[in-house]
Amino acid sequence: MAGSIVITVYLNNERHKEYEKDKTRYNKVAREALIDTLDSNCILIEEDLTELAQKEIDQEKKEKEQLKDIIEETPLTPVETTEEKKPSFLKKIFN
Repeated sequence: MAGSIVITVYLNNERHKEYEKDKTRYNKVAREALIDTLDSNCILIEEDLTELAQKEIDQEKKEKEQLKDIIEETPLTPVETTEEKKPSFLKKIFN
């Protein structure tokens, strides 16, 4: 069966005798305990991932705001352009 989980439980002799008497009940209890454990862990993982994603989003927003502030605070100064310098091999070709 695809996606099934097999769990082997080792019981002491006394428990094993009880298990042999009522396998169905033991299997049902074990199955329910496993399902409860998996469900609660999946919920915890989902909550952790949601929290982590929100932290990353908040961090990105904070970084964008900081960059925006830096850009707004930095004065723009005109840059003087000088004569365009051609690479030396182009000078030889065009001159």
